[in-house]
Amino acid sequence: MEIQKASVLKYSISVLSFIAILISVYLLYIHFSGGIAACPDVGRINCQDVLTSPYSSFFYIPLPVFGIIYFLLIFILSFIDKLKNVILALSAISIIVVFSLLYIEFGLIHYICLWCSSIHLIALLIFFISLYRYIFNL
Repeated sequence: MEIQKASVLKYSISVLSFIAILISVYLLYIHFSGGIAACPDVGRINCQDVLTSPYSSFFYIPLPVFGIIYFLLIFILSFIDKLKNVILALSAISIIVVFSLLYIEFGLIHYICLWCSSIHLIALLIFFISLYRYIFNL
């Protein structure tokens, strides 16, 4: 039963990171194509303002590039059981990044992006799954 639970948790991280890669690729496409993200513009929800803000790049590199690299690394590491603690460490660092980005969205831009929020949620889920695996040695 423990082996089955460990497999489910491990593959959950794989699936979540793969979904995050797809979303990041979509956001990168939107960035370079100049297109408009499929996202409602209602109240505080406005993906376009977030995705085109000065905060959407770091040292002239679009943030989705960092997302692709990070989640690709997590995806690869998720298949190597001996490196599950590395996933926990990386995902803990990603939580700091997530809260920094949330501060930027809520505090500086005053809008939120649903696509970005889905990436934030996936990062949180990966962290909690990794933490659970660490605590229960799965």
